[in-house]
Amino acid sequence: MNHLHKRAAAMLAALCLAGMGMQAAASPFSALANVGASAQGRIQRETLVKASQVAPMQVTEPAAVSMAAAAGTEAAPAEPEPAAGGWTPSGSSGTVFRRLNGRWAGSLPTKLTASSYYLDPIELNIVDDAQTPKLFITIQSYDAAYLLPSSWKVSKEGTSFTFNEGAWKATVTLSLAENDTKLVGTVAQYDKVYDFELYRMSGTPDIKDHQEQYLFEGEPTAVWAERLTKYPAFGTGSDTIPFAYELYEKEKTAALLNAADFANTAVKGYSSDVALMQALLEVFCDRFPHDGASGMPEQTDVVSILHYTDQREGIECRGQAAMFSAVLRAYGIPARAVMCLPYTDPCEDCHVVVHAWSSDLGQWVMIDPTYRLMLRDGNGNYLSIPQVRDALVNGQMLVANETAGHNRAPFSMEYYRAYMTKNMFRFSSRTNACFEGDGAEGNRDRLLVPLNYQVQYPWSRPEIVTTNADAFWAAPVL
Repeated sequence: MNHLHKRAAAMLAALCLAGMGMQAAASPFSALANVGASAQGRIQRETLVKASQVAPMQVTEPAAVSMAAAAGTEAAPAEPEPAAGGWTPSGSSGTVFRRLNGRWAGSLPTKLTASSYYLDPIELNIVDDAQTPKLFITIQSYDAAYLLPSSWKVSKEGTSFTFNEGAWKATVTLSLAENDTKLVGTVAQYDKVYDFELYRMSGTPDIKDHQEQYLFEGEPTAVWAERLTKYPAFGTGSDTIPFAYELYEKEKTAALLNAADFANTAVKGYSSDVALMQALLEVFCDRFPHDGASGMPEQTDVVSILHYTDQREGIECRGQAAMFSAVLRAYGIPARAVMCLPYTDPCEDCHVVVHAWSSDLGQWVMIDPTYRLMLRDGNGNYLSIPQVRDALVNGQMLVANETAGHNRAPFSMEYYRAYMTKNMFRFSSRTNACFEGDGAEGNRDRLLVPLNYQVQYPWSRPEIVTTNADAFWAAPVL
């Protein structure tokens, strides 16, 4: 579940897909029902309609533009050193900065598939500061007040910079044109290079040092991080929670399993059950995109969620987690949906992921269908939900699979860490992971909270509250 992207209306005007069109976004639903990938609302599925409703737009693939030229290596000075609030390009001219100084805006082409892309509103604020020139990048789908470049280079003709990291790194190269009223150039991302241009909106840049990059429920990441680190520990104990997993139930879930090529995917040879999870995740995410504004059907059995999803051409994270965990269980993998909740109670927004048991690894593995994501540590080990929480508390490295991304858009680890720092405070899960979902008799939630956390209204909560992490994250009893 999640709140509708706050800038969805502007996104609709800018979205452009080859062979796909647009329609009006749905209205936000009650804050109490909000669960999901709050930001990176990215390519909202509710904006997509059938190709027949809009003329397709062709993808530009200018073969004449080399990747070296796109990277700006011909006129590039040495790699810059980072400075507070931005990057300071070395060897750059004050004259060039005076010409670049200001606010620039346009639309950034971003690849979705081999034959489709969308136009993402982008704004650059370039600050001509003799001591510390600055570049602030604001891209609408990244749901940040601004991004800082990973690198920044300036030549006598213009500028080039990179942003994002890993498989999602983008390189932008721009030259001044038309009496310094335009910046024209290319963006290189994945294996594609697109032409685009920006227009000068003002000679006065918007200096964003004072702004927070990410705000969740009106509070910056630092506040959420402080809360997480203040409550790092959970309790232990010998008591158990009777979690149950309905496995190999292919007859009940036939409609879901037949909705995509799960059967052929499952019978291929894999080196481990984790590799099978990844393969099924790819098929699932291709078939069932995320739509944070969709809500959920009244009936929460798997087939009802499936029909609801197809009617809306997308589903919020709670529905994605319910369906994907059912797919995994149908192929013998114990899995359940886990709601990741923030410190605030009640909260405006949270997120739901899948916890799947790997018999080969002897551990739980966190899978996030909203982001097509399976996280590993710096040594390549897959991580469970509590291990991801510990990594966030301790500032440890998280590594995403190269196919990760919200509805095929580029993945931002910086954003995801900030978002999950907010959400990985408390956890809730149904006792019985079964086809019927919430409708199963006696299927109550178990709520895991950190030690010393004051639970609100404990006498009237529908969940059974515990601090016993050993019981909540115990290996499945089959």
